[in-house]
Amino acid sequence: MVRFWRNESGNVVVIFTLAVIPVLGLIGASVDFSRKSHALSEMQIAVDAAALALSKMPLNTAQTALEEKARQYFNANFHQSDVGDVTLTVTPSKGQLAVSAATTMSPSVTILSTVTSMPLAANSTVKWGNGKLRVALALDTTGSMNSANKLSALKTATKGLLEQLEALAVNDGDVEVAIIPFSELVNVGTTNRNATWLDWNSVNAEFGTCSKNSSTNVSRKRCVAAGGTWNVSSNKSNWKGCVTDRGLFNNPSPTTAGTGYDQLVTAPSTSVPASLFPAASPSLDSYCPAQMIGLNHNWSSLKSTVNSLVAGGATNQPLGLVWAWQALVGGGPLTAPDKDPQYKYNQAIVLLSDGLNTRNRWEGDGSNTSTAVDKRMFDSSNGGKGTCANIKAQDITIYTIQVNTGNDAVSTLLRNCASDADKFFYLTSASQMVTVFDEIASDLASLYIAK
Repeated sequence: MVRFWRNESGNVVVIFTLAVIPVLGLIGASVDFSRKSHALSEMQIAVDAAALALSKMPLNTAQTALEEKARQYFNANFHQSDVGDVTLTVTPSKGQLAVSAATTMSPSVTILSTVTSMPLAANSTVKWGNGKLRVALALDTTGSMNSANKLSALKTATKGLLEQLEALAVNDGDVEVAIIPFSELVNVGTTNRNATWLDWNSVNAEFGTCSKNSSTNVSRKRCVAAGGTWNVSSNKSNWKGCVTDRGLFNNPSPTTAGTGYDQLVTAPSTSVPASLFPAASPSLDSYCPAQMIGLNHNWSSLKSTVNSLVAGGATNQPLGLVWAWQALVGGGPLTAPDKDPQYKYNQAIVLLSDGLNTRNRWEGDGSNTSTAVDKRMFDSSNGGKGTCANIKAQDITIYTIQVNTGNDAVSTLLRNCASDADKFFYLTSASQMVTVFDEIASDLASLYIAK
């Protein structure tokens, strides 16, 4: 018995057996650590891919749609089959979007360990909509907008659009909006009566009345053509703030298609009378729309402008459109805020009208469609030259809306002016304005992308 206890010939086996257990545990832990690290790395890549994909989606995307898209991108990049079900969470907030994933992994070796599962988690936060967006709304407030509840619906739809655009902004100035109400005139505001960019008394001046049928001959050209005398007024204090198309009194200038001052935002110069903005005739005072408001993010002021809209006058879509463009670049009474070079700026114009063009400074009788007025926007006989083409060339998106409650034909002009087919909207009831403005808001949100 003593020899048995003193016999050491089997000690190595016992010692090795006892020693190998923790060694195996360490090996198992190392294997599991490697498995976990690989899975975590792949999970992080998948979460990052999902977050980046979601950052390109509109800010008003529904939560269910965000979650569905996140799952698609996550599954496409995460291929670990030895993990539990992955919980994927999408948390959007103002200015950013977070995606997180969580699951567990079972250890492959459990010797000397009470661990039955290893947690895995990854998250990613991205900026969501930190670009800049500038939008100019050219809104028809002609006399026909008084019918079929159109003016009221326009106010409701526009204020709804403003609320959605306001919600996009992370910081003040991220989204800027201008509103240009138009009839056959636009209103730059009476406080500008002494501005040098206005034309009051040149040979092209429109601030006057005709000695013959002043209610019909409301421009200098019409008066002269009717055999009347144009009497220029010097009483600026009675001016209502409205201007008409730039150019010479008897025709646009220059005359080459697409190059007229009424089709461009070229800065006015006192040495070039055709470049000045002509104060409108007092004979048109009753058709002077609400005062325009330039690019800003004072949402209360913008809504007040909408509330002030009144309807009256003939239709001059080219004038409303070129002033919407003017709002985006600045000039005249409008100031465009300086651009931050660190950001990409997306710009858009929304042009809404319920009728066809009937009168501008030179052409049209105010009642019937004038193709001559149409051509200032889009001249199909000259390859589509005009204001629309000039704006598109500046990488500005144009949305056009025709509100047809009077059985007018579909406006080929507005359809051609839109940036593409899905940016022209043809409505047959005033109530559709709200839906369409919601749709445009969603599309504008997609323009509001990361820098």
